[in-house]
Amino acid sequence: MELSGILSIIGFAFLGVSCGGGPNVQVVDTSGNPIQEATIVPMTRSYNKPASQTDTRGEARIYQDFPKIEWLTVTKRGYHSAHVSFDQPKPMTVTLRPATTE
Repeated sequence: MELSGILSIIGFAFLGVSCGGGPNVQVVDTSGNPIQEATIVPMTRSYNKPASQTDTRGEARIYQDFPKIEWLTVTKRGYHSAHVSFDQPKPMTVTLRPATTE
């Protein structure tokens, strides 16, 4: 097989892995209930990528592309934000703790 054919196969395989599949992040509260409309900001070593919002099941799809996503910052009004590594098995769950009101 020619080198260009091998590179095409590798490229299509990467595209399928990076773009396919369902949600790979779920955001829940400390009781395990999904948190709708939480904001997820993917972060690389150089900059933040566009934010995503969770759906009614607290789920979102974060696409891994270049540069590599290192962390996620997850926020929702009424909860403490979370800063977590994106380098963990997927699907991953992020738990937000309620903010205390005094």
